[in-house]
Amino acid sequence: MNGTLVEEEFLGWLHTLSTARRFLSHSYVLAFYLFGDTFRNEMSEVKRETWKNLYEYHQRQLAGHLERLSGLLTSEVSIDDPNSKRISIIDQSIITDSLCRNLYNFIKNDLFGSLKSGPLQIAPYRPGGPLRAILKGSITTDDSC
Repeated sequence: MNGTLVEEEFLGWLHTLSTARRFLSHSYVLAFYLFGDTFRNEMSEVKRETWKNLYEYHQRQLAGHLERLSGLLTSEVSIDDPNSKRISIIDQSIITDSLCRNLYNFIKNDLFGSLKSGPLQIAPYRPGGPLRAILKGSITTDDSC
């Protein structure tokens, strides 16, 4: 592979890692509000506990794969089989992006859609650009953001 292509590919993987980490860190803040006192009256205690457990499951899955991807990106390349590491990184990048999308869809469709006061909205998850899922008074799902 051309050196420039390798660098671009590596930068793409770093972008995936960075975007997913940012998304995960924002998800902890969201959980603090969703499952804390702010939305306490929005769902029954049983439903709230069920959603919280599922939410934390999604977060754990994403965090685990983020650590694997980070480890792969910082580990040495095997002289015997340099493509093996590349394939592993590609696999972990795809899995990480998929887990981000799953958590995003869970938040948007399941959690926000189940609130008594009506559904909230969240900015779209975009792995190819800056993550802009920032909570504000009226969050939007408009893809033009």
